Amino acid sequence: MTGAEHYLEAEKWILRAMETDPPERRDGALLFAQVHATLAHAAATAVGAIEAGMPSAEYDSWAKAILESRRPSP
Repeated sequence: MTGAEHYLEAEKWILRAMETDPPERRDGALLFAQVHATLAHAAATAVGAIEAGMPSAEYDSWAKAILESRRPSP
């Protein structure tokens, strides 16, 4: 997933948590939201570091990780 896709997925899980009854079952959805939000934040931070003079080898690694839509291996 890209950073933007993680952001959208976090929003989806937050909405799902708000609609979940009973409230005790919301924790799982909020946990998924937090994981996706953290990954989106990491991607956004990496993009910001590019402008701050990140070395080109590190830039290439982050660009590949952020920009390619990838799915985890089974």
